[in-house]
Amino acid sequence: MTLSGSEHRQQPARSELVTFGTAYKDVLPAHLDRLGAKRVYLVISKSLANSSSELQTIQKVIGDKLVGTKIGVRPHGFAPP
Repeated sequence: MTLSGSEHRQQPARSELVTFGTAYKDVLPAHLDRLGAKRVYLVISKSLANSSSELQTIQKVIGDKLVGTKIGVRPHGFAPP
């Protein structure tokens, strides 16, 4: 997509959020609100999606904002030989 004229994409000043000591189910909705997220696309590993009910739990927590889910991601930083 080419942006021209006065078109631009504005990114949040800081989009990284880290929380520890609290279950994601309790903080995820607040984090999404803080980021101003209206639509969420979930990317999750096959192992997490297939080994537990976490996928369904995360989808339920995100609720109506969830627009899609991608299951299966290669490890980050993987460089094939």
